[in-house]
Amino acid sequence: MANSAVSICSNALVLLGDQPIASFTDGDTGSLVANQLYTTTYHAMLTETLWHFATRTENLVQLTDKPKNNYKYKYQLPSDLLYIVSADCTRYEVYERELYSDMPKVQIEMIYPVDEMNLPSYFAKALEYNLASLFAIPITGNATRADYYRSLYELELKRAKRADASQRPGYKMGEDRLLAVRNV
Repeated sequence: MANSAVSICSNALVLLGDQPIASFTDGDTGSLVANQLYTTTYHAMLTETLWHFATRTENLVQLTDKPKNNYKYKYQLPSDLLYIVSADCTRYEVYERELYSDMPKVQIEMIYPVDEMNLPSYFAKALEYNLASLFAIPITGNATRADYYRSLYELELKRAKRADASQRPGYKMGEDRLLAVRNV
């Protein structure tokens, strides 16, 4: 079965002994809690580490109006940007949804929210345990269950990080952009 935000939350609720949900608007406590906590929890997990499955490169679009600071150029950041991993310029600043730089072109590597149907199973499982730990008190009123699922989440998160790290081969010496600049 393909993942969705609702199915991931529903699985977390079932772990707690609650009824599965069909939507975030079912009208019961489970769907209300899931609706309130899902997106921020998902985004927080994505920015917690460098997940390779949620990383992409973007060439930023330069804006035509003049920057309001000492930089020469400003760029629009992608609407789905959660976190900038790196940029091909050494000096830049971010204000609101814009990046300021002295470079005429800027490329960034970024973390973005992957559609849930494309989440690797190792991440989806960790997310379910994380949600179960957060849902436990409002659903069951039991702090011990929250602690139990928090410990399962931490274990599953380690497994997920290890699995994700194996999806990208290590860098060979000399391929790093910083090393390339140093040898110029």
